[in-house]
Amino acid sequence: MRKQFEKQKKPVDWNSLMMGKLPPQAKELEEAVLGAIMIERNAFSEVSQMLRAEHFYVEAHQLIFKAIQNLEKKYWQCDIMTVVDELRTMGKLDEVGGVYAVTKLTNSVVSAAHLQTHSRIIIQKFIHRELIRVSAQTLSDAYNENNDVFDMLNNANNTFYKINYEIENINTMPLDVMAINYIQRRKSMHSKEGNLLYTGFSEWDKLNGALFRGGIYFIAGRPGMGKTAFVVEMIKKMAAFVPVGFINLEMTNDQIVQRIISNIKEINNYEFKKPPEEAPEWLNERIYQGMQDFINLKLHIESKSGITIEQIIAKLKYWKYKHNIQVAIIDFLQIIGYSEERMRYHTDLENMNYTLDRISHTAKELDIPIILLSQLNRDLYKRGNKEPDLADLKGSGKIEEIAYQISFLHRPEYYEILVDESGESTKGLCYQIIKKHRDGELRKIKHRFEGQYSRFSDWDTPSFDAPKSFDKDGDIGF
Repeated sequence: MRKQFEKQKKPVDWNSLMMGKLPPQAKELEEAVLGAIMIERNAFSEVSQMLRAEHFYVEAHQLIFKAIQNLEKKYWQCDIMTVVDELRTMGKLDEVGGVYAVTKLTNSVVSAAHLQTHSRIIIQKFIHRELIRVSAQTLSDAYNENNDVFDMLNNANNTFYKINYEIENINTMPLDVMAINYIQRRKSMHSKEGNLLYTGFSEWDKLNGALFRGGIYFIAGRPGMGKTAFVVEMIKKMAAFVPVGFINLEMTNDQIVQRIISNIKEINNYEFKKPPEEAPEWLNERIYQGMQDFINLKLHIESKSGITIEQIIAKLKYWKYKHNIQVAIIDFLQIIGYSEERMRYHTDLENMNYTLDRISHTAKELDIPIILLSQLNRDLYKRGNKEPDLADLKGSGKIEEIAYQISFLHRPEYYEILVDESGESTKGLCYQIIKKHRDGELRKIKHRFEGQYSRFSDWDTPSFDAPKSFDKDGDIGF
């Protein structure tokens, strides 16, 4: 009788097991993710590395996601019409609710913001359901005394291993998806709609091409080399066309405004010391005109001494969400602050490594280049030509590890080296010495430094017609 009872035992009732509760799910987020993929051109590349069809709770959503995957493998554009057509080809259009059901997914979608966060929640709900399913199956098997206990343990261990593997490999990208994403991003970057990002420095752009999104660019030098003026020049050139985020840890807001106006209108910094009532009318007029140009920059500034790395990252994420910043500049690495807890329990080196890891991760997460200024140690003073090298970086090991490019600003004139190797004058000369370049050559680039105007310019007449940059509205830059 007992064996007969075991054979006739019904499968576990999920609703009874969970006391009437529905399985964990996030239907609204599933709809939001699918809708965003169909209206945002590059949305699928953001989630394809983590989401699979079985992660969706609603069966119709699983079918729609499979249709989207099919389109990507064919290199077809994904939108409402192509998804509907693919579902029709699959013979699944009626199963998902027809054309209306597919169209409805995009009705409430404004943008693809937080797409990865939504995808992670969907995966978390899937893992919850898997844990419930496995627990229910294990419970059911355990009541059957005919089952071998060691087989049950082995099956349970294997299943939990698969769930753990799912968690650990959320960001693991299959090769076919990796290839599709590369093709999409390459097409996007080199189309007019793509957001090619150039610094505006002719020779540097010739060497770099477009700035690498997700890359960290270190610009280092001793005091007096012009790092701040170099940053001001970049801000002027880039923020005229694309949104730029500037984390300023050294200067006041007034100093930033003054230096940018000085750069734009070629006003000697010394002139700003004159009271407005004593300054000539032409000076006040030029300052006013420069102020209008400053206001029109697509620039977002955070000026706060002692700001921590957590506050910096929170600010960059906010700017990306609110203003879609395309590049971030941080001035400078060695004065980034730390929480009291980190200061109490971690060494300076550990804090530095932590900061660099967080910045590197943030650049990739926000898909923007981050330009990070850095100080040098004093060892170069012991050398004859005072030319900096990688070993002069403070915390150089980790910097070299995460950097996409490392360059040094070096002004021979500052060290009273008045002629170069060929006998040419070094007056106004600043070398940008590139010592690490992950995808390019190493070289010395010449810039003309005009400290009184907080300005850098090309040393010679530009020989490189840099490709144009486009912001999200298609405006031409540089």
